[in-house]
Amino acid sequence: MQTDAKQGLDPTPDTIREGSVKMELHPNYAQTVAELRNLGFELEFTNGDPYVEVKKVLNPEGEIIKVEKKVYVCLGMRFLDLEHEIGHVRQLIERFSDKPLATKCVIEYPDGRVKDISDRGGVLNNWQNTVTEYHNRLDEFLRLHKRGANTQLLREHAQGIREWRGLYQDKGLKVGRSPSRKSWVQEYFPDIPKLEQGYQDAGGYELEENSS
Repeated sequence: MQTDAKQGLDPTPDTIREGSVKMELHPNYAQTVAELRNLGFELEFTNGDPYVEVKKVLNPEGEIIKVEKKVYVCLGMRFLDLEHEIGHVRQLIERFSDKPLATKCVIEYPDGRVKDISDRGGVLNNWQNTVTEYHNRLDEFLRLHKRGANTQLLREHAQGIREWRGLYQDKGLKVGRSPSRKSWVQEYFPDIPKLEQGYQDAGGYELEENSS
């Protein structure tokens, strides 16, 4: 669950309302961090792209030692980008409550060695990630539109949706050729069609055309 982020702006009534302000300068920043901790996630800073990580740590016998939940963010990034990562947190908590998914799984040995076994199942894989990202971006666009975000900001997000829609349809659903993947999407993200309709009604497709 990794996405890019942009440097936030200085606080003004508009940047605070839209969420384009530097996250640390948003009035709701401290409250948001506290809410994340209440959900079991710690905030960590990174020099790379922001991402959400739920890492299962197993012992050599395959027993779970611990589960580390973190949201990695960049200093000074936009508050709306922090909200984007929170969207992924809520997906993991709310969508998969019946079958919790990790984003990474490792074996930790007594001598300190760590082996990544994320490819063995029970971990959000690449095609599922395209679904979660597309869903999160649609939800984010509608949130920004409801706030009355400026056209440039909405166009930026519409461009991202266009790119992730292609990945969602091609790598995620395999252009409809995989019934099992289609069934998975319908089970965990049945609201995608509704979000797509809302996106269309909000003028998202027109913004995509104008961003070419």
